[in-house]
Amino acid sequence: MLSQKEFVKLISKGESLTVEFKGEEKRKISDEEIIEAVVCMANAEGGYIFIGVEDDHRITGARPRRGKQLDTAGLAPMIYNRIIPSLRVEAQVIEHEDREVVVIEVPHSKTPVGSSKGLYKKRIIDSDGRPACIPYTPYEHISDLTTRGQLDYTAQPLTDIDSTALDPLEIERLFSNIRKHRGDEVLLDMPQMDGLKALGILKPFGKKKNRYVPTIGGLLLLGKKEILNEFLPTHEIAFQVIQGTDIQINEFFKEPLLKTLETIWNYFNARNEIRSQQVGLFRVDIADYDEKAFREALNNAVLHRDYSRLGTVYIQWHEDRIQISNPGGFMRGVTPKNILTVPPTPRNPLLADIFKRIGLVERSGRGVDLIFTGQIKNGRIPPDYSQSNPEVVVLKIPGGPAKLEFIQLLIEHANRYQSPLPFESMLALDAIYRLGPQPMKDLSNILQSQPEEVREVIQGLIDYGYVEKKGGGRGMTYILSPALYRRMEKPFAYVRSYGFEGLQQEQMVLKVIESNGKITRGEVMELCKITKDQAYRLLNKLKKEGKIVSFGVRRATWYEPSK
Repeated sequence: MLSQKEFVKLISKGESLTVEFKGEEKRKISDEEIIEAVVCMANAEGGYIFIGVEDDHRITGARPRRGKQLDTAGLAPMIYNRIIPSLRVEAQVIEHEDREVVVIEVPHSKTPVGSSKGLYKKRIIDSDGRPACIPYTPYEHISDLTTRGQLDYTAQPLTDIDSTALDPLEIERLFSNIRKHRGDEVLLDMPQMDGLKALGILKPFGKKKNRYVPTIGGLLLLGKKEILNEFLPTHEIAFQVIQGTDIQINEFFKEPLLKTLETIWNYFNARNEIRSQQVGLFRVDIADYDEKAFREALNNAVLHRDYSRLGTVYIQWHEDRIQISNPGGFMRGVTPKNILTVPPTPRNPLLADIFKRIGLVERSGRGVDLIFTGQIKNGRIPPDYSQSNPEVVVLKIPGGPAKLEFIQLLIEHANRYQSPLPFESMLALDAIYRLGPQPMKDLSNILQSQPEEVREVIQGLIDYGYVEKKGGGRGMTYILSPALYRRMEKPFAYVRSYGFEGLQQEQMVLKVIESNGKITRGEVMELCKITKDQAYRLLNKLKKEGKIVSFGVRRATWYEPSK
């Protein structure tokens, strides 16, 4: 139930995906209009319906629904009985400025709901940025159920065909992939038909136990082209090479998935230049794009697309990036801001499981980490999902020149410690290297983790000697250490990053100690015109660097040059 404060706050913000105003200044809203609004909201994100608030936010008050008094007692039961499946809502009356408003709290429905008269609608944000209530078609019901993780569309059996719909050449390709990618070797010890059943490509159907039919996922992988196009016309993948406004290659595929993926992989290898470069003491092959990152991104697009709706998976090779998009948007709960940390939730679990058992994708489900790692270890900008929206996932993999000194750092670390730098550490170090001094807030956003977790990552980088703190309190940031800049042969970059003021303060303190033999914290405060805490941090930094030592305790502490 809404409080008075929450009520005023929601009204002030206006209508949105989860807030609907129903003014009754000119006429009373009918039960049918209320049912339509509830259905729309329940099929979206849920929310609040305010009866007695006009579109311009004016509170004019609700009219009595029955008799002369405003009473909500019968409103919730009326809604419950006129929506299928039945939906429980909460209704209350809130008085504000001598006006009474009826508030209906609508829950998000886990399954599509409609009115008892067969009305199915869904609330959306329209192209003009305003909320709208639009028809909610049966195919969208399926799409939404898959987005919520309540239906595996690819696991549905196709009962009008049988195992003869599968192409023998594609079946052989599948088992060849298991051998090539070291997949589930148990499948290789089975007869082929038993292996297909074990993978969920074929399922029993009907009373006859010996009749097996393909699943949608099975037909996508191994179906004969003509049958695949007849039963799954939504399946299509495009590979395009774009230079400026010209499309040099424009290939569209409506063939079995494994065959199409191999073709696109061959296109990728043909265009992906690999150059041997000297990186410090090492000779390293650096590709335009990391092979593992591209393969994982391509497989993710195929596995997470919505096969119940029309649309094409696009692989677009631009001059400065590869862009991969797939229809269907992110799964519920997944956004570009949490994609690194949210538990993996495949849209098509059967298809994802088959890919894992074949050996085509990361078994842990953390394929996104591979995409990020592939970019960073090759000295390039991390991937970008920011252009994604509820209808499509868009992944941009930036190209461009590699940062050789950063590659050298990662190689030297792996050699020195006999293991690569952990993923989170690599991501944080890349951000500080590429973007300059970073506050904790920004690093938390980049790593998509809580500050407590990020502090552990940063402390590890400090222990390695790669990073140090600059400033203190809310103004504290993290910068690359002077030792790291020296290793990268960029000594002046540290001065630019740290700032002249901090270095001047250090030099002044050291000069006074050199002249007078010692200095106190109070004298540092007066010398540098800084606060007590700032003086403490400055002296503590010089102590850690071994430039000074302290004597005495508390207020009687003084500092001398280290011997």
